[in-house]
Amino acid sequence: MDDSNLAQPVVNDPSPDVSGGVGMKMVDKLSADWGVREYPATGSKTVWAVVVCDGVDAMPCAAVSE
Repeated sequence: MDDSNLAQPVVNDPSPDVSGGVGMKMVDKLSADWGVREYPATGSKTVWAVVVCDGVDAMPCAAVSE
């Protein structure tokens, strides 16, 4: 995910009463690894994640089924 804010992402533990703030918690729980690449010249960053696709019937993550 790209955005135009250099603030570091935070893995929150939001209250069930709150309708937002769970994005990075989902990324943290579903990925094998994640991190941030900053672009100070443009004041932006990219949050990247590694999602493992494994199992007997798993397709590569980049595969598109028809």
